[in-house]
Amino acid sequence: MRRYSVLVALLLSACAGPATLIAGEAIRSPEPPDVLLQIQVIAGDDASPVRAAVVAGTETVTTDSTGVASVVWPENPLDLQLSAAGFLPQSVTVDELPEDSTMTVQMEPVVLHGVVLANDGRALPDATISTGSTDTTSAVDGSFTLTRAVPGELSVSRPAWLDTTVAWDGVSDEIEIVLEPRVIRGVRINSTTAGNLDRWQDLLDVVNTTGANAIVFDAKSEDGNVPYNTSVATAHEIGAVQVLYDVEARLADMEAAGIYKIIRVVTFQDSPMAKARPELAVWDKDNNDIWRNHQGFAWVDPTDRNSWDYPIALAVEACEMGFDEVQFDYVRFPSDGVISSMQFDGTYDQQNRVATIAAFLAEARRNIAPLGCAVSADIFAAVIETQTDEGIGQMPEALASSVDVISPMIYPTHYGSVWRGIENPGQNPLAILGGALSAGVPRLSDIGFAHYRPWLEFNPYDAPTVLAEIALAEEYNLGWLLWDGKGITSYDPSYLPGGS
Repeated sequence: MRRYSVLVALLLSACAGPATLIAGEAIRSPEPPDVLLQIQVIAGDDASPVRAAVVAGTETVTTDSTGVASVVWPENPLDLQLSAAGFLPQSVTVDELPEDSTMTVQMEPVVLHGVVLANDGRALPDATISTGSTDTTSAVDGSFTLTRAVPGELSVSRPAWLDTTVAWDGVSDEIEIVLEPRVIRGVRINSTTAGNLDRWQDLLDVVNTTGANAIVFDAKSEDGNVPYNTSVATAHEIGAVQVLYDVEARLADMEAAGIYKIIRVVTFQDSPMAKARPELAVWDKDNNDIWRNHQGFAWVDPTDRNSWDYPIALAVEACEMGFDEVQFDYVRFPSDGVISSMQFDGTYDQQNRVATIAAFLAEARRNIAPLGCAVSADIFAAVIETQTDEGIGQMPEALASSVDVISPMIYPTHYGSVWRGIENPGQNPLAILGGALSAGVPRLSDIGFAHYRPWLEFNPYDAPTVLAEIALAEEYNLGWLLWDGKGITSYDPSYLPGGS
């Protein structure tokens, strides 16, 4: 049986026959694999990998997240065309295949140089410029550089100024951007009224139906009290918290109505702090006690930097809660009382007074501006018409680079019996206002970046007088804020533009 099995196997093999071979045809070997060129694409500014499109003849590939792609190497030189968003196009000719079949191509970023200016030509620092893929901030001189810039719309924003968009074609490597100031027309509400739902709703209705667009709240008032439940521990420690309104509810109402939200921080007049921490207080050297002004209010010492932390903390919290602007009031040295008996840690001369107030506001803005809030300061109107600080440390030129907005308090009834040749200033509000604005506005024409927004006196004037005050401020395109020193509880819409 074994012999027959072998025979069958031989017969089957013979039947299969030899492989057919055609004359002139060689036996083919397997096709060799393609030779690949590996390309590493990196950025010229920091050598990071670049996602780029690579065109090699008829082949197009895209680099991966590590910046690497491979293309088939031809027998002749290879032309490569590379493109990537934010980078200049690159052309490379590869004459010979590198020994290790790899090469590196460096792509240079697109660089856009620009400057951000105010509408009056002054440089605007701290503006945010964004292309969507990258952003930067303007420097002190308003200049900026966008690296890896992508053609399209540039978005520009800055607190206290209107946001804008500018088209950039990607051809020019320089651009100038001009911002317009945000014109605010605001009314102040005292904290008691803010806590009364009916009166609050009345005020919302007035703002929504007139030419006003902002409301000013208090974070810390003249008596040093904080009228809402703050999370700043110091306010509770010194017994300053007296809750009068729900700040979060008021913010939500204003946000829903599209109202610009300002909060006012009375800064260095602070009886609770001076009493709790007398080491921070302005000292009465004659009586060896805390110094107080004629109204009985104590002050903390502006020259003691430890007195800065608390008002700045309240301001930061307010910005984080959702206010658009923090306004520092009483951001000065005391102006009434027995001035000769005051004692400060620092020297009490004009140079140091002015430097101290400017430094405080600059420090406040350094903490607040990155959060997206504007910073403003209330100043005595007299200092925009004189060449001294009037003993309080306020001069507009010195503050012009420390805050976004300067609000001179132009209250005719607060002037003496004669001002600049005008008798009975309280009875001549338009002459006082016009003189202040015409003298003050040019002083900021070529310095700093702040713009004016005056406080106008509401009480004791009638509607036509208040409307005339507003119209005069509008001639300067400054906006305005209305103040009633008696603590207004409601606004008659006939006192406001567009009201009846």
